[in-house]
Amino acid sequence: MSGPAVILREARVDDAEAMVAVHYASVRAIDREHYPRTVLAAWSPEPDARRMDWMRGLLESGRFAAFVAERGEDVAGFALCEASEGFLQALYVHPDRTGGGVGRSLLAACEKAMREHGNSTARVLASRNAVGFYRAAGYRELGAASQPLADGSLLACVEMSRALRA
Repeated sequence: MSGPAVILREARVDDAEAMVAVHYASVRAIDREHYPRTVLAAWSPEPDARRMDWMRGLLESGRFAAFVAERGEDVAGFALCEASEGFLQALYVHPDRTGGGVGRSLLAACEKAMREHGNSTARVLASRNAVGFYRAAGYRELGAASQPLADGSLLACVEMSRALRA
């Protein structure tokens, strides 16, 4: 994909609406061979005030290093990591912006934050559709895992990790 360069910056609370929109579009674009429609709906419900409050709460919590990637004037993707724990909580790229380095840029920002917090390993619970992305970035599969969703159901994932270079 050509076009404007990827600009990374720390996410702000006022990015919550754009981040929720990216989350929704990204999850809804996942091929149904990976997850049934009911799981996708539980994973990312329709954007509304409750979803915006959820994202603002994540950003305000201080728990995460949070980044957005912009291409032009649009938020093309975002990532949240618990840098002190070496854990990547979320990385989403708008389906119209995949293949142009947005995901790799966000992953690199999170890995840098993890290294700066003294971690030598990065971990992620990768959704089935994202395993190839992480594998290409040097992550290895550790085994099956699951992530709880807001409605109480579980999202089948793959636990993955990679050594972080100093």
